[in-house]
Amino acid sequence: MKQIIFTAKYDNVKNGNHISVSGDRGKKIGYEGNSLSILAPKLEFWKVWHDNINKISEQENTIYYVRNYYNRVLKNLDPEILLESLPNKTILLCYEDSKDFCHRHLIAFWLELFLDIETYEIKEVESYKIQIQERPKYLKKILENVIKEDYNMHGFNSIRAAYLFEGAEQLERSIEESNKGIVLNDYECELYTIAAGLRVEADEAETKYLKEKNNKVKKYNI
Repeated sequence: MKQIIFTAKYDNVKNGNHISVSGDRGKKIGYEGNSLSILAPKLEFWKVWHDNINKISEQENTIYYVRNYYNRVLKNLDPEILLESLPNKTILLCYEDSKDFCHRHLIAFWLELFLDIETYEIKEVESYKIQIQERPKYLKKILENVIKEDYNMHGFNSIRAAYLFEGAEQLERSIEESNKGIVLNDYECELYTIAAGLRVEADEAETKYLKEKNNKVKKYNI
């Protein structure tokens, strides 16, 4: 079963496994729980983005933020390692309302694009009873375009496929660098098998991505 990650506004949840991802760790509202500062936006580009509100177009300003947040924060992290460090059903917290622009949505979409996992924006309506909220879906496409600006896609259209393929390549390179032409031992053979499996998964991820893209085109061409 794939891991699920939740996101929410501080005020919208009281129970569960909370982790703050805002720059001030939630101090503005007196939050005293766990925090993950590596996911907080950098103050320098946040200030530029904030100062540009109503001075440049919202779309241009949003792209500026997404590009900087990806290149200066998310790009430095491995999504799989980050996910493994989080308990299942972790709730990532920040200040903005569910439908508003917020970097917690970018974290969710980043995990979805690279790992094909489920993420949900939530609100607690009763003790431990949650309701799924809408999040700004347009941010996912902006983030995808930003990632593809300099990510090695290895000829794939799907970021998930490219990520899996790169994992296979890295495994094979590490074996070749350590082996130096000697007969493969059992461990190295196992790694090659894992790499082959990743290549198969990459092809499957690409097929899934193209099928979903095709279905969207058909839907809007009716």
